[in-house]
Amino acid sequence: MAKIYDSNGTYIGDLPISEQDQAKLDAGGVALSFHTPRMLRETMGVNNFTVFLSADANGKVVADSPEQVKRAIAHLAAVAERTNG
Repeated sequence: MAKIYDSNGTYIGDLPISEQDQAKLDAGGVALSFHTPRMLRETMGVNNFTVFLSADANGKVVADSPEQVKRAIAHLAAVAERTNG
């Protein structure tokens, strides 16, 4: 999980990030995509989110669009709730 901040340094929340995506982030930036799993689309609808992240001079992970990060976090929580009971 990566702690995500907005451009003002305000903490937004945590998002999962793979080792491969972490390497891309370390190299300059990464776009993370999230979507509704196929088995949940009938009940949750189809949702797709793309979040652009970069690291600031202090190493904090900064989001281009804080609102997209909040939507992605809420979506991931809803998916986890439906799949983990």
